[in-house]
Amino acid sequence: MRAGVSVVEDLEKAREPLPLPAVYFITPSPASVTRLVADFAKAPLYPSVHVFFSSRVTADAVDRIKKCPVLLPLLKTLKETNLEFSLVDSRTAITDHPKALVRLMGERCESARGEAERELDAIAGRLAGLFATLNEFPSIRYKAGRPAEAGDPPGANARAALTQRLSHKLYERAVALQRAGALPPRETCDLIVVDRSIDPVAPVMHEWTYEAMVYDLLPVEGNVIRYVAESAGGKQEVKDHLLDESDETWGELRHAHIADVFSTLAGRFKEFQAKNKAAKYQIQGKGI
Repeated sequence: MRAGVSVVEDLEKAREPLPLPAVYFITPSPASVTRLVADFAKAPLYPSVHVFFSSRVTADAVDRIKKCPVLLPLLKTLKETNLEFSLVDSRTAITDHPKALVRLMGERCESARGEAERELDAIAGRLAGLFATLNEFPSIRYKAGRPAEAGDPPGANARAALTQRLSHKLYERAVALQRAGALPPRETCDLIVVDRSIDPVAPVMHEWTYEAMVYDLLPVEGNVIRYVAESAGGKQEVKDHLLDESDETWGELRHAHIADVFSTLAGRFKEFQAKNKAAKYQIQGKGI
């Protein structure tokens, strides 16, 4: 409400007309464009429309919008935003492809080539959008796959060329963005493309870090931990704490070994007690 948004609605569901400007934030997929045009097939749902696509939109999609006589005069904004990625922290971004492992490295990755190519196109497009947002033009390097050998599971050739195929697709999109003025004229960073085979142990290895311990032992939902604390008046209160880089201690220690973390936190706890007499008496009274 503070941003002036009265209601948030699902594009896939039927909606009632409203006398308010509408902001559509949608993927540039054929299905999303079809739903957008359908909202204005006969009578307009809204008096004015602002459309923001989450990534690069095709010429065909734009043509479909142009051919909608009800929508076109009401269209005030049509933009690509390059936002098909999520930031985990200041050093990590994900583009969310839950089926990529099966489609690109499974036994059908060669026989179902079209499905694999669409997955690679989606990955390359989202990575290109990330670089456009960062205003970085990458120098792309990739780890060459091992050549297929007799006895390898089906799809060995496709898996061997995976990093190369993705690198080429991403380079094509980066060059297109560069020509459009969305990326710098020269390479500004290095991108190294690898696949899961470079480190197959990581997914099944249990880390001995502070972050791993927290997620093992505490009820964390996403990156939010809920706990019960005692207020100044002695009442029990349920509180939420966000585990992100706004928590300086979490940002500093999350990747440290738990033995080092115990030592660090114990030292800081004693220092806190020494500086805060009220806390010291309260802790001693509870036998901590």
